[in-house]
Amino acid sequence: VTGGLYMGRPDCDLVDRSRQAAEAQDLPHEMIDRRRLADEFECFRVPDEFVAFYENKAGFILPERAVAAFAELALRGGADLRGQEPVLKWTAEPGGVTVHTSRDTYAADRIIFCCGAWSCRLLGDIGVDLTVTRQVLGLVWPHRPECFSLGRFPVWAI
Repeated sequence: VTGGLYMGRPDCDLVDRSRQAAEAQDLPHEMIDRRRLADEFECFRVPDEFVAFYENKAGFILPERAVAAFAELALRGGADLRGQEPVLKWTAEPGGVTVHTSRDTYAADRIIFCCGAWSCRLLGDIGVDLTVTRQVLGLVWPHRPECFSLGRFPVWAI
């Protein structure tokens, strides 16, 4: 938990919809003006008309650790994990599921799909309409790295 800071003009979708979602879900949050933003989050220099939506309970998850933890819990619970084995097709019947892969055919009571960008291709027949989008990242080398240390710097979007 690092806190989350979403910055932009007051009427931009990122700020406005974040505020609306927090209010709809009764999540603690606050709006921060540019002056307070400069005082409390000195690493950011934004235009004068910008504001920030701040959610103190936001944070991030390291995906590799999360996937490892889920896999370990699944194995301890009796799951049979398969990787590097493309699914060609699958069917669900009242008694369970059958999965045909490039290596074998499997039957199980239940199935969990973890197919990322391939979800649309694998789950499209059951009406799961997902859109994979490109997320642009910016990498920087800060002049004052201490401002960006864990526990001091929030997750953010602008």
